[in-house]
Amino acid sequence: AEEMVPVATPLETSPEYRLSLAQNLLYKAVVSVLGERAAEDVRCAGVKSMQPIMTAQQSFEQVKGFSPVGQPVHKVEALQQVAGEAEFVNDISILPGELIAVFVNAKIGRGKIKSIDIAKAKDAYGVKDVLLAKDIPGINNVIA
Repeated sequence: AEEMVPVATPLETSPEYRLSLAQNLLYKAVVSVLGERAAEDVRCAGVKSMQPIMTAQQSFEQVKGFSPVGQPVHKVEALQQVAGEAEFVNDISILPGELIAVFVNAKIGRGKIKSIDIAKAKDAYGVKDVLLAKDIPGINNVIA
């Protein structure tokens, strides 16, 4: 893994994840090339898994007097999405001078915050500022 060092960029998955993915794909490729020569307990890593074609169907009970409630409604952007032509937020290039806000969640689901050290976050590449809940006036609730 020393020869692979993915660069950390704010809009991509973590370097650790990308490194792990690359290592796993390489392992799968090597095992598939070895075929029968690979140890029996690892051969399944080289087998191509085939996913069956999936289909789905929705049915709606129509309720008279509550139109369009209870009636199927076509999603306007559905055709663009299934054709791969839809543009998503991650597809849009960053503009010069554009700032991106990121919420950071606690790594522990339930606990008490004793302190928050933002020194490393402030020193990270590309970071302009770090805001805490106490810095934002009003209700500090992502859902509100």
